[in-house]
Amino acid sequence: MMKKYILTLLTGTLCSTLVAQTPQTKMRDIFAQAPDSIFAMLSHNNKLDLIDFAEANMEARVRNILDEDVILEQLTEDYMSLWIAKDCNVEIKMLPTSQLLVNKTYSGPGLDSEVRLYDTQWNLLRVVPRPDIDRFMTEPNEDVKVEATVLPLISAKLSPDNYSITWTLQSREMTKETKKKAEKCLQSVVEDSLAL
Repeated sequence: MMKKYILTLLTGTLCSTLVAQTPQTKMRDIFAQAPDSIFAMLSHNNKLDLIDFAEANMEARVRNILDEDVILEQLTEDYMSLWIAKDCNVEIKMLPTSQLLVNKTYSGPGLDSEVRLYDTQWNLLRVVPRPDIDRFMTEPNEDVKVEATVLPLISAKLSPDNYSITWTLQSREMTKETKKKAEKCLQSVVEDSLAL
């Protein structure tokens, strides 16, 4: 019985030591291991090339499977921004909870984003809900609210420096008159991703 106890204790201590010595996961590794479902137009070699270019302070640009430019704009320990096509930007922010916040923004022509939360093995945890239209309004305006509700194009921007998400309600698809009204009564919504 004593031998089992000592063996269990030693095994636990060894495992704790190995975990403590494991280096913190970096964004470069997260990106390199991302599955095709996240970056469908990039091969594994494309991702490795982009990382190598970025770390060598070179222009990080490759061609995707559709022969379009892919540009890695920014790569830090916990954040990256990548244009995977001319009309699609992907941002990833690693949270202190060891979760990944992934923002895909499409322009077609108005900007529209989808933000999802993954674990570091790329298992989807949930889709982050977008703010209600009312939260963008600084004052009531029924025309703006109606048009925004019919086609709610909302873009998101992750901060490279903290854990905030800035949501912006797009007015591009609104009529000319409603756009003018929207300029006076719309504001961006900033949320703390750790509180979502």
